[in-house]
Amino acid sequence: MRLCLVGDFSWPQDEGMRNTAFCLVGQLSKSHNVLNLNINDVFSVGFWKSLRDFNPEILHYIPGPSLYSFVLVKLLSFSSNKAKTVMSATHPGINVFSNWFIPWIKPHLVLTLSAKDQEEFSCLGCKTYSVPVSVDLDKFVPVSQDVKYKLREKRVNDKDKR
Repeated sequence: MRLCLVGDFSWPQDEGMRNTAFCLVGQLSKSHNVLNLNINDVFSVGFWKSLRDFNPEILHYIPGPSLYSFVLVKLLSFSSNKAKTVMSATHPGINVFSNWFIPWIKPHLVLTLSAKDQEEFSCLGCKTYSVPVSVDLDKFVPVSQDVKYKLREKRVNDKDKR
């Protein structure tokens, strides 16, 4: 299957959405033909040419929903021979104004992280699927209060700050 992932593929890989984008490419590339397009290049001719030439079957927009991203995903679908569109609903930025337009420009599927988001997007006429949030348990491990205190002492002046 030809999958196009649109996300923030810039360096450093120092925050959640970038990590998610890179991990998705790594895992999906094992069994599919994957093109990753950097959202920061969306206004370049090369971005659109790569998309058109690749002609994906599925186009997954990772950065999360906003009115801008819904419009962009609709434009991307036209440029890629009407690929099925998927949008990750991380940090939804939907307002009342957006609610008027989303039913007309919705993607084929919205991946939500919470029941609240799933309900909100379902009410807007979007097909949704809930994907539970995951954490790298090798990197993020529970620590004792003593270790937390020492880390705060090292990193923050206010040790009681949470």
